[in-house]
Amino acid sequence: MAESQNGWTVLKEPPPSVTVPGTDVRLTIRPGDVAVVLLEVARRFHEEVEPIDRGVRDDWGWAYRPIRGKTTGFSNHASATAIDLNATQHPRGVKGTFTAAQKRAVHAILADLVDESTGEHVVRWGEDYTTTVDGMHFEINADAAPVARVAARIRDEDDDMKALDKIRLGPSSKRVLNQPDGIITYEEMLAIQTASAVEAVRLLTTLVQEQRQANELITAMLAEVKAQR
Repeated sequence: MAESQNGWTVLKEPPPSVTVPGTDVRLTIRPGDVAVVLLEVARRFHEEVEPIDRGVRDDWGWAYRPIRGKTTGFSNHASATAIDLNATQHPRGVKGTFTAAQKRAVHAILADLVDESTGEHVVRWGEDYTTTVDGMHFEINADAAPVARVAARIRDEDDDMKALDKIRLGPSSKRVLNQPDGIITYEEMLAIQTASAVEAVRLLTTLVQEQRQANELITAMLAEVKAQR
């Protein structure tokens, strides 16, 4: 069977598209571990580098085609193991479309996707190409075993809520918090819970102080009554 440049089997038909968490962007990515890893790249790119849901449909994955600029060999897009993000902002062959801070952010994301067993970076960024730069492009750069280990780690981490994860409020909470769409982030929920806890402690402290003062007043009144006998 035909393989793409990175050694993954070429898919003649597109796999199902999947939504990048926190966006309305859908990407056609190879199901399973590859999808887990590349969706993590896209999610964090959106949150930590720049938004990808700007109303411009310039994010994609699978494409049955040869390597760009060549007549033989399949692109990694053909195996659905590559994605392009904000393609119109970062055209192939154009340098300087990312700031230094954005580059550091992308490299931090990729550093978190290293296979701990082999030290392999399982995702490569087109901006790091030594030939023609391709800043929009991210591709799987390892075989199935390292990708599976990194995907397993991501799945374990996904059990924990992230700061920007969305939480839907109930009707009463929506009215109290004045949230017309009934949605807040996990970070906002934690802030509300913390504020509520602080307010509860303040009210309890006030109640204890008032009760202490009332007890002192009652004690003084009893002492006065006793003294009058």
